[in-house]
Amino acid sequence: MRFPLSTCADRPLRCCGSRQGVAAVEAAIALPLLILLVFGALEIANGIFLTQTLAVAAYEGAREAVRPGGTPEQVQQRIEDLLVSRGVHNFTVSIVPELTASTPSGTPITVEVRAPMNALAPQSIGIIGDRVSIRRACMARH
Repeated sequence: MRFPLSTCADRPLRCCGSRQGVAAVEAAIALPLLILLVFGALEIANGIFLTQTLAVAAYEGAREAVRPGGTPEQVQQRIEDLLVSRGVHNFTVSIVPELTASTPSGTPITVEVRAPMNALAPQSIGIIGDRVSIRRACMARH
């Protein structure tokens, strides 16, 4: 015995009314998750970009520090130029040991650059939080 397939048009209106709000409920559940996923991915991408930028800045600062005649001001200026050109304004630089004209050749010099993870996107959604990214580069003075 075969049963004919029935459609919503064959049924009374009260039977089909229960399915009308399903799409709205599904959208109400899925849309916030999709938005969170998109903005979370953007925030994590900004964090990765910032981390790479700090690594490059620390490397360039260390290169400037180990040059013959390199000064802390030159290191700071090189790092600042690089970070500001990439949109990072909130950062700190430290050089260990303190760089002077009498720093002997062969001395390992470490340049550390740190910035908050939300330095590129101050209006973050909070996935990264209040973390600070720190990158160091160490080279021997010429």
